[in-house]
Amino acid sequence: MFKQSLLILLGVLLGYIGGLTAVGHTEGLRLEASVGQCKYGKANDGSWYKNGYSQTIDLNTRCASLGASQTIWPTPWGLLGWRAAYVDFGTASADTFVPVVDAEANSFPSGQNCNQQTYSGCVGQFKQWGRARGVTFGPILENKIGPGTLGLEGGLFRYTSYWRVQGTIPGPSTCASCFGVDTSDWNGAKGVHWTWYAGLTYEISGFFLQMRRYHATYASQARASNNPLAIGLIAGPLYSVMVGYQWSFQ
Repeated sequence: MFKQSLLILLGVLLGYIGGLTAVGHTEGLRLEASVGQCKYGKANDGSWYKNGYSQTIDLNTRCASLGASQTIWPTPWGLLGWRAAYVDFGTASADTFVPVVDAEANSFPSGQNCNQQTYSGCVGQFKQWGRARGVTFGPILENKIGPGTLGLEGGLFRYTSYWRVQGTIPGPSTCASCFGVDTSDWNGAKGVHWTWYAGLTYEISGFFLQMRRYHATYASQARASNNPLAIGLIAGPLYSVMVGYQWSFQ
């Protein structure tokens, strides 16, 4: 339902802008595809990882985008237009050891005195992964510089995200006297969110480089009233560097 709503909204926006081009200075519509490298921001210490314990966190991902753009109005600073795209930032992952009882995290239990009934003193291993993807839309301003075209852009990003965690308590080798383990599967950080982005592009003969900064891309429940503590490991600014190609239709 959410994807259908986004597609309908995007279609309405593109149709509206298409109508505006009839009374403006119109360049051809451009279809765009790009791939590249992205890096998620990391949530604060204690959000499914704890400094001082073993951890492997990979927030660098392969990412991709499909979209369209068009410049419409001449201005003293260049041609003003729009860009819309579907962006998938790929899957970040982590493998961390964390004290199971939050209230004990800053006491740094070793795990050797793990109480398997209450989890007091226990250290668990948590294998986890998550991603963000959605639709961007915003204005662009382009001008010829050197052999190509420099573009400045900004806008809004409407996205879905999640963070899933599979735990083993106690974690391997954390409690020599413990017998058996408990497992958990947590997927409580699903949500739909808004943020804004800013970036630039440089295009030569259809090939382009795009760099963007997304202000706050995170995984959590959409409404704090659900559970403000239901958050994932990704949070904060996200950076993307992509290369792609534009197909221009005059």
